[in-house]
Amino acid sequence: ESYFNDAYKIRVGLVNSDASNKKWRKDLALSYMSLGDIADGQGKTSAALVHFGAARDIFEKLVAESPTDANWRQSLSGVCSKIAKDKKLSGDLDGAILGYTEALTIRTQLLAENSENINLMTSVATSEFLVGQISLLRGAKADALVHYQRSRDLRKRVLDSNPTDNGSRKALDDAEIAIAAINTGVQEK
Repeated sequence: ESYFNDAYKIRVGLVNSDASNKKWRKDLALSYMSLGDIADGQGKTSAALVHFGAARDIFEKLVAESPTDANWRQSLSGVCSKIAKDKKLSGDLDGAILGYTEALTIRTQLLAENSENINLMTSVATSEFLVGQISLLRGAKADALVHYQRSRDLRKRVLDSNPTDNGSRKALDDAEIAIAAINTGVQEK
């Protein structure tokens, strides 16, 4: 942890010396994300949210300055997912749905720009599933069903491109079970 704190302090100094340097700002955002991950690992959700929020602010500014940069947008979607996960853990389902939806929106746009990219397809499928989970927790079964179906459809495409990918096979199975649970009203034990 001290390494990450030391790196964070150095990066703050660099950004303070030249706030226009995008690489240094990205590195600072990555330091915030590392500190957030450490806080998560220690069960300090509130602290993690502060760190992830700082990273999000930086990535939002980078995206605003360079809206076509796919790397900035992918990083922003990642930090939105981390915030959403912690919002869910803290019981804030409204915050969770906002974060997961924002990540989904960004990833869907990236996939539209590169429609055969399997990694992006997987990211969108995961985001669809997570939005489905939170929708279901919020009592929006119809919305959850739509997101689970989209996740399933993308997982099928991923699996078609790599039939031996057991991770995608498991994720497809999870989506199928979630859809069946909504359609039948029966939850798998």
